[in-house]
Amino acid sequence: MNVVLIEDETLVRQMLRTTIQKAGGALKVVAEFGDGKEGLDYCLEHKPDLAVIDLGLPSMHGLEVIKVLKEKAPEIKILVLTSSTGSELPVQFVSMGVQGYVDKTKPLQFLVQAIQEVAAGQSSKEVAYLLNLSVRTVEKHRANMMEKIGVRDVASLTRYAIQNGLIKI
Repeated sequence: MNVVLIEDETLVRQMLRTTIQKAGGALKVVAEFGDGKEGLDYCLEHKPDLAVIDLGLPSMHGLEVIKVLKEKAPEIKILVLTSSTGSELPVQFVSMGVQGYVDKTKPLQFLVQAIQEVAAGQSSKEVAYLLNLSVRTVEKHRANMMEKIGVRDVASLTRYAIQNGLIKI
């Protein structure tokens, strides 16, 4: 899986690259950018499998980068890297078609696990195992997401995910 990093802090970007490379497997960082517009242009031209995008970027905010990518290259999976985890952001990310987000204040391994999950499309049981959580905790997060987007059953959640490009059938 070809990964592009779009993160304005050089040290953070370099640590991400090194950590992802050491994780091995099918993950390969093919490019990295400290500027939103440059990262967007690269992604539109080269169509990586996954873009890891920070929100606070120079020249173009991360949310705008995501919006353009989802309009022009919806096949690119997106993982948001942010230190802002307000209650509205996860709902906004879902509505934009983002596959996931990672809080920058968490250990680096959380990002690697999130990238691997996005790459593999893990089930609740597999996600629970990878994050060392109980299945019940993962299911609680799903229930919270359902409440935030206003659906009442898994079928509606699945329909919402398909309609918003979160999963493909």
